[in-house]
This record gives sequence, C-alpha cells and structure tokens, in this order.
Amino acid sequence: MPEWTKVSGSNNPTWNFDENSTIEGQLIRVKENIGPNASKMYVINVNGKEFDVWGATALDRDMEAVNLKDDVKIVYEGLKLNPKTNRKFKNFQVYSAPHTGPATTSSGEEVTDLPF
Repeated sequence: MPEWTKVSGSNNPTWNFDENSTIEGQLIRVKENIGPNASKMYVINVNGKEFDVWGATALDRDMEAVNLKDDVKIVYEGLKLNPKTNRKFKNFQVYSAPHTGPATTSSGEEVTDLPF
C-alpha cells in the first residue's frame, strides 16, 4: 500500500498589476484550465520567490512565444478599447530573453526537468 501525501494548490501570491505594473523573472511553469473560466496561470520566479500571474486573452497570445525557463518581463498597460468589438481588454507588453543561470524554485533548488 502506498504512503499518501496530501497535495494542495498553489500557495504562491498572485501578482497585482494594479499595485505594480511590471513583473520580471523566470517563467518556471504554465498551468492550464484554472478556475471557472479555464484560464492559464503563469508561475514566475522573481528573485527566488514564485508569483502566479493570471492569463488573459492578449497576454496568453504573447506568452505563447515565451519558452519555459526563459526570463520574462510583463508590463501591464491598462485597459484598452477594441474598436471592432467596442469592448475593453487588459493590454500587456511581453518581453523575453533566454535565461542565463539555472532554473530555480522559490526554495532555491535547481529545476532540472519540468514536469510537462
């Protein structure tokens, strides 16, 4: 009989773009189908601390070009009006660069193989 260990969801704080419009760090995980809207969640390591970033349509589209373990910079530019639909959406600018050091978790452990 296996010895079972209880697992739980993320205990990472969620990045608040209203308080700080920019997050810079290493993309270490992408979760999918999170919450009632089946959203994406990006886990970004910022100086050894992991933060969750909720996906949004425009952000998800740009994040497709970012590879796991890459450094990423996400800048929230506020709400923008889509002239075709007349609806507002959250507008982001996304920048990436290859990570030059080892991938690490919030506890400082090196990540050698990501589970997906």
